[in-house]
This record gives sequence, C-alpha cells and structure tokens, in this order.
Amino acid sequence: MLTLDIFVLGSCTAKKRFKRLDITCDVIDKFGREKLIRRDDLRNMVLPAKDMYMGSQHLYTVKAVEILRSIPNINSVDFYILSAGFGLIEERTLIPPYECTFGTMKREEIKYRSKKLHVEEELLQIFEKKNYNFCFFLLGVKYLIAIEDALNRLPSNSTYYFYTSKGGARIIPQKTVFNFIFADRFEAKKLRASRFEIKGLLFYNLAKKLSKYSNNIEMILKDPNTVRELCLKL
Repeated sequence: MLTLDIFVLGSCTAKKRFKRLDITCDVIDKFGREKLIRRDDLRNMVLPAKDMYMGSQHLYTVKAVEILRSIPNINSVDFYILSAGFGLIEERTLIPPYECTFGTMKREEIKYRSKKLHVEEELLQIFEKKNYNFCFFLLGVKYLIAIEDALNRLPSNSTYYFYTSKGGARIIPQKTVFNFIFADRFEAKKLRASRFEIKGLLFYNLAKKLSKYSNNIEMILKDPNTVRELCLKL
C-alpha cells in the first residue's frame, strides 16, 4: 500500500489561550523563546503552539490534521505554524502567550522580521530533509510575504495547495505544481463562515471527505478541480 507524507503550514492567530499584551515583538527579541517560557510570570501559561492559538482558522486546521492522521494510508502529517513572534515553529514547540503579528506590519517590516527569524531558511531546510507528496499552505497575504522568496525554491516533486485570497495568489509564483483554493468573502458567504475561519474550514471539509475515500487519496489530491469541489462541500 502506498503511504503518503503531508506537510501543513498554518499561521498564528490573535486569539490565544492566554493573553499577555506586554509580550511584544521587542520583548521576544530581547529575551528569546527559551528564556520566556522559563520566566516565573509566564511559566503557568506556556503551551505547545498547537494548543496556544484559539482562532477559528487554527482550530479547524488542527481538526483537519487529526483527521488526516487517522487515515491508514497517510504515513505522516507534519504540522507547522508561521508565527510573527517566533518564526516557523512545529506544533509541539512550547511558547508563551504574546502579542506580535505580521498583520500590522508593512511589506518591508515583514521581510526584515522574516529574515531575522530565519523563516525562509528553516522552511527550505524542512523540505530538504523530507520528501512530501502533498503540501497545504493556509496563509493570508502578510504571511505569504514572509515566505515569498522561498516559494520559488520549493521542490517541484510535491503537489501544493495554497488556501488564500486572490490577492495572496498574486504573491505566489506560477508553477504547475502550485494550486489555489481561493478563500475569500465569496467562499465564506457560501459556507456561512467568517473570513477569519474560511481557510481552516475549507481544509477541514477536504480532510473529512478524504477520510471517506481513503483508498483514492492520491488520485483525488492530484486533481485540483476535485480538491476544490470537496473543499466547498459541507
């Protein structure tokens, strides 16, 4: 039986399990993650990244990842989160609550911070270590800017799906292995969802459908039209 390896990249959310407005980008840069998670006033608020974020998109993404991991012929699902505070982090990475987002930054600031956090370098290193069959990126425009240059260097032996807006699609290079699942207000309206959760909801819908057709997953995921159709089905 063919087993598949899947990569998923989501983004951090403003809503978190704990709130600490004083842990800003500057504070993170001054002390670093390792020191912050050991600080006395933060120690009881430290969680794995997967459990810290409470935004709807993230919660749907977590559910989708869990469903995919339950499918027998999926070998692995590696789930990462792009954090403006801590860079590219694995779901089990321990983090404190914080207040830092690419959403409030201009393009130049995003590029500078991404470089400072080695986001693109670490993303490419992940793909150097493992060959993924299918990759899913659930990122808004500002977060796509943070990995814009690395997108050109992603390996062409994988199939990629980008859940993003039409504005986000303009940032992504045109490659035959790059496919778009448009997640904007029109799709949100169809599914009676908010724009803050639509990417995660579409991915969750896909995962639910794949669990019913587990023997045909590779064939389904190689057909962008079928993937789009399944994403939009409740």
